[in-house]
Amino acid sequence: MGKGLGRGALLLRPLPGRAEIRRGPDGGKKALTPTCEPGGMTAYRRLRLPGGTYAFTLCLEARGSSLLTDRIDLLRLAWRDAFRDFPATVQAVVILPDHLHVVLTEAEGSVQFSERWQRMKGRFSHAIRDRSAVRPSLARRREAGIWQRRFWEHALRSPDAVAEAVAYCRTDPVRHGLVRDPADWPYLTIRHP
Repeated sequence: MGKGLGRGALLLRPLPGRAEIRRGPDGGKKALTPTCEPGGMTAYRRLRLPGGTYAFTLCLEARGSSLLTDRIDLLRLAWRDAFRDFPATVQAVVILPDHLHVVLTEAEGSVQFSERWQRMKGRFSHAIRDRSAVRPSLARRREAGIWQRRFWEHALRSPDAVAEAVAYCRTDPVRHGLVRDPADWPYLTIRHP
C-alpha cells in the first residue's frame, strides 16, 4: 500500500494496476465490501460452512415478471433435479412471481449451494426459453437472460437468525401485497422441526 497507510486503512482510490482495497478496524483480516479484481471484475467471496444453514434469495432478471408462479410446474421440476443432485435440508421456501427465498441447511461435510442454484436456474431457463429470443451477447455466454446472474446468500449462525429468516419467508407474500394471510399463499412451504 502507499506511504502512511497502515493496516486497517481505507484506500478510496485504486492504485494503478491494483485492486481497490477496503479494510475495516480488524486490520484487514475481513474485507467489508467486495474487492475489485484487476480488469474491473468484482470478486465475491462466499462464506462456505459445511453443514451450515443459509438464507438465499434468487431473482429474475425482469423484476415485476410473474414467470416463477406462472410456470411453477417447470420450476418444481428444476428444483427437484437440483436437490436430487445437490441435497440439502430445506427449512422454508417461498416462491413469489419474480423471486424466491429459501432457508436451508447444507449436508454435513458439504457446501454446494452455488452448484445447486446454477443447476436449478439452468434447468428452469432451458425448459422455458425460446432460443430465438435470446440476445446474441447472452447466447455467447450460454445465458438466457431469465435469472439475475448472482444470488444473495447469508449464513445463519444462531437459532434466532434461522427463525427470523423463516419468518421472513412466511410473511413475504403479505409484504408484497399478494395475500392478506400467509396461509393463503400457495407457494410457501415451512418445515416444522
